[in-house]
Amino acid sequence: SVKLILLAVLFCAYSSKALDEDPDSEAESTVNLPEEVHQNGTNNQLDTKRAGRIYGGATVSIADYPYVATVTFNIPSYPLVYQTGVIISDTHVVTGAETFAIIVSNNLTAVIQVRAGSDYQDQNGFIFETADFKIHDQYVSPSYLPGYNMAVVTIKGSFSGKANVKPIALATSPIGVSTSNIVNFVSLGWPLGGGSKLLSRIIMKLVSNDCCSSFNCSMLTLQCSAGVQGFSCRGGGSPVVCGNTLCGIQLNLCDFSFSPFITVPAASISTFLASVQPKEKKLFKCPCNSC
Repeated sequence: SVKLILLAVLFCAYSSKALDEDPDSEAESTVNLPEEVHQNGTNNQLDTKRAGRIYGGATVSIADYPYVATVTFNIPSYPLVYQTGVIISDTHVVTGAETFAIIVSNNLTAVIQVRAGSDYQDQNGFIFETADFKIHDQYVSPSYLPGYNMAVVTIKGSFSGKANVKPIALATSPIGVSTSNIVNFVSLGWPLGGGSKLLSRIIMKLVSNDCCSSFNCSMLTLQCSAGVQGFSCRGGGSPVVCGNTLCGIQLNLCDFSFSPFITVPAASISTFLASVQPKEKKLFKCPCNSC
């Protein structure tokens, strides 16, 4: 049935009992945490379910990476789903399209929210209701091409003025592959396992696209990476950051060696992102002889 298919997809993509029993996972936090600030003036009840994203990373502060957010999907009769997202404007978050596609194709009802400004996926920070979302027009049934697994959420209200919340600029050119000058970049998300995990960062490097041939993906909008310190595991929507710009987002894959990510500067990706971002307003300047 549709419900069984949905449950299987969500289970495989976002949770695993084996991951929760990871021997290297940190102990449960015993810190008493304040409730997050809900943007409609109410307190949002905390949920203890959480999902794995990255492995072997270093704990970091949201203050240093204020563009990282969590997109939460509350679908009746199913576990709460968490997905990492990236703030790209005062009203927009880019993330993976997979869960949105499941909701749309199965005509499901879901409450979708964005949490920003928190070191945690499920506590603290600010909660924003969503006004709309848009899936990349090439991420469609039946192919669901991985290279276009991207969606943009529009929130109600604005991220502007909130503590530890700030958009990141988009990269305009892809990272170049060089054997003599290896480029390292970072990716961010939350660790595998249970408990209230803190935001973490892994270090990755760009490698030849041939290294990702085992995934059998068209690399037109993808670049291949390898872990230097840690690796991404089911990190769909997690940012790939080079310098101070968003170079890409992770796919919902898990591999110990190589992994492809969607590159933001790719033509069809940058066009998609430009189509949903607010246009700059041109100021009308009155000629001096008519003022």
